[in-house]
Amino acid sequence: MTVEKQRVPTHLTLNKLPSLPQVLVRILDAVSQESADFQHLGSIIRQDSAMSARLIAVANSSFYRRQHSCDTVDRALMCLGIDTVRTLVITAAVKQYFSYFDKDHQQFMRRFWHRSLVSAHSAQTFASLTGYQAQSQAYLCGLLMDVGQLCLLAENDSEYLPLLAATARDDLQLLEAERHAFDMTHPELGATLLDSWQMDNFMADALRYHHAAGAEIKHAHHLVKIVNLSSLLSGQTELDDRVLAVANDLFGFNEDLLRELHSRIEADVRRIAGGLGVASGEQEDLAMAQQANRALGEKLGQLTQLQALRQTLPRDAAADSGGLMGSDAIGRALYLSFGFEKYVIFHLREEQGALEASLGEAADKPGVADFVLNVDGNDSLVQRSFAGQQVTGSDQAGGHALSMVDEQLLRYCRQPGLICLPFKGNGQRGVLVAGASPVTVSQQQKNSDLWQTLLHEVTALFGSTANSEEPGKPAHGSEAARISEAVHEASNPLSVINNYLEILRLKLGDSKDTDKEFAILREEIDRVGSILLRLNKPDQQPESEWVDVNAVIDDLARIFRESMCAARDIKVSLELDVSLQPMLLNKAELKQVLTNLIKNAVEAMSAGGTLTLRSQGRVMVNGRPHLALTIEDTGGGLSEQVMSSLFAPGVSSKGAAHAGLGLSVVKKLLDAMNAQIMCSNSDQGAQFRLLFPVTRPSGDSSRGN
Repeated sequence: MTVEKQRVPTHLTLNKLPSLPQVLVRILDAVSQESADFQHLGSIIRQDSAMSARLIAVANSSFYRRQHSCDTVDRALMCLGIDTVRTLVITAAVKQYFSYFDKDHQQFMRRFWHRSLVSAHSAQTFASLTGYQAQSQAYLCGLLMDVGQLCLLAENDSEYLPLLAATARDDLQLLEAERHAFDMTHPELGATLLDSWQMDNFMADALRYHHAAGAEIKHAHHLVKIVNLSSLLSGQTELDDRVLAVANDLFGFNEDLLRELHSRIEADVRRIAGGLGVASGEQEDLAMAQQANRALGEKLGQLTQLQALRQTLPRDAAADSGGLMGSDAIGRALYLSFGFEKYVIFHLREEQGALEASLGEAADKPGVADFVLNVDGNDSLVQRSFAGQQVTGSDQAGGHALSMVDEQLLRYCRQPGLICLPFKGNGQRGVLVAGASPVTVSQQQKNSDLWQTLLHEVTALFGSTANSEEPGKPAHGSEAARISEAVHEASNPLSVINNYLEILRLKLGDSKDTDKEFAILREEIDRVGSILLRLNKPDQQPESEWVDVNAVIDDLARIFRESMCAARDIKVSLELDVSLQPMLLNKAELKQVLTNLIKNAVEAMSAGGTLTLRSQGRVMVNGRPHLALTIEDTGGGLSEQVMSSLFAPGVSSKGAAHAGLGLSVVKKLLDAMNAQIMCSNSDQGAQFRLLFPVTRPSGDSSRGN
């Protein structure tokens, strides 16, 4: 096994990576907002190597990893969701901010931050100039170029800072000193970190060779060359002949161009620094405040860690569909708070006088246990921890050799040691066993009160989960929990889409036509969000409002005319009653009904035709005035099979890609609005007519929208 593979930085190491305090404050401000803006948050996080590394590491962990790796900060944000990002920022960034904010670290972090940001901006600029498509990857590689230095600093604080000072910012001397002191250089460590996230191999290589000589990488992958030149550029205030020669050899950049790019990038970074309040001159004297800041940081770390755990646990027992051991929520909470990626829970079964634990699928089957330990025994760490009601680590064996059970648990948890944490409360007693490093054991010894409080939170969930359902019966709330999670996850990309629509609008400039289009798109996104939220609250009645029905029809006609109708050579005819007054309706539901019917009509005219949308403001039905809306097509009409079960859900006649639910949804929504729907059908086409009872604004028959 190579040295690199042995030295992959752990979750705990990443949690200790120092960040520039000014950036952390901005990140905290961004994530503390109720409606956090992904675009704004991402732009700030991309200014900090440590926080970017944390997010991407968690997004690529076994708890969150999707089919493809997250190789940009934006993708990591979308994968994790705002709640998880908020938890990471609070539990890791705030605590480390206070812990590392002293004079020596301040000096290092200012230089490190400036160089990382210059490198990132340079890499993105070079990628754009040379036609490299993955510019976000290039930026991230430039930003994380020296993340190995942060890892070495986090694990070897007292040794690494003097080493940095001794090498006087000479990169080659620094590499030799690192190799001598740690048997590994920071480029190797950074590359190993990216490899552990299963990122693109060339991204890891870009970090691995960013200090290599230009002649060595002349024929290397394009990204490797980009980051190498970015590294050289970031290390100099005035460009020397070596940098100019490498730029010319790798990409043919002449001196004037490179100096212009360097000047522009430095100016951009200075503007960012000014906006963040990062001083570039004299440093503040923090000696008197150092001890107080450390104590405050430790306290804030404890409080926010507890709050983070509460946020990641399910809000009720029904949310945990996997049983006591199968809870992803508990696993995520333990991982985000402590770095426990593997854990085992032993529950006390008083009637059997035993401590039992179940793993994997057995956790979902009551009565099946993988481990059964005599509660009065003294052989294993688990038994001794429970008997003494003390937190116990494998390095505290007290003369006892590890039992076979301890060794099996150690291998299962895949860590150098074990930590056993007894819990008691809500009718539940037992021991939580997790893989742990010596650092973790040391932390629990210093903060035993915090650990016990955190365990109490987990214990409360155990008790409610155990008592929430009768044995042998399904958890009726589990489906609601899955819906709630899906709604929550779907809201994040919708927010991202909304944010990027605004960016696109600004790039296109002022235009009445485009403003109208963007307004429609934003309204449609909001409508999707409302539909998703209704899944969470199926019994909640939707809110009604005074709606300009003609305006709704006109907006939908515009969308379909320029998309599906244009592609099928379909003419859209509007016959709108200009005297129509606003109606008290749920606008989102009306749009859903019309969208479904218009879409069906358009799909019925594959070879062209005419779509007619008509509104009539005063149609009498049984002596009562109604609003009539008509959707008419010139397709071939509906089949007898479809007509026989028109509004019932079933297999669609359009093929496997369609769910066959459109008309049943239409009928359900119209019933809720106390409206009627009628269908006329022939071989010349189909016509759907909707009738809404007329409701006028009280005291104002001429009221507009």
